[in-house]
Amino acid sequence: MAKSKIYGEHYLGIPINPPYQDGVLVRNKGGENFPPKVLNKDGNAIPYKRWEDRYFANPQGRPKKYSTDEERKAARKVYNARAKAKKKEKKWQDFLNKIKLTGE
Repeated sequence: MAKSKIYGEHYLGIPINPPYQDGVLVRNKGGENFPPKVLNKDGNAIPYKRWEDRYFANPQGRPKKYSTDEERKAARKVYNARAKAKKKEKKWQDFLNKIKLTGE
């Protein structure tokens, strides 16, 4: 057991009585088939979707990054090309490092 200003009393970083409850996930007793639930400020378990819609509703909430599927597909192509180039560069650097080690 330990104590901190933010979490209060906790065991290995897991708060015993957290001062916050809003948005804390609740364990589902029905398995994976049920939607995730979170605690709201009153301590009642509500579906995560309803909680997210309330706290991250437009216009102040999470903005959509792409408005059309075409924009999303174009961005994915750029992302994939960048990732492929990074992987290729890493392979090349590993190859050069092996040559340096064996060449000495």
